[in-house]
Amino acid sequence: MFVSPDQKEALLFTFVILGAVQPEPHITKLAGLDPQQTYVETDTNKMYGGDELMQLGLYTTPVQTSDYTAQVHYFKDKD
Repeated sequence: MFVSPDQKEALLFTFVILGAVQPEPHITKLAGLDPQQTYVETDTNKMYGGDELMQLGLYTTPVQTSDYTAQVHYFKDKD
């Protein structure tokens, strides 16, 4: 995970080494965000509070069930 120095952008990478037929969802807690900021995940346009992402986490399910896949989640401040 990478967060910009001004805390306005964040990149989260998730990886699947060995795929599963019915993958389990994962909760990933992000770190280093501004708890007062609202972030938009650019692929889905869903909005999350910085405090929400750090304390509750991001609920993700692997999109593909094949081996050696990755997902990129890009968050940008709402303003």
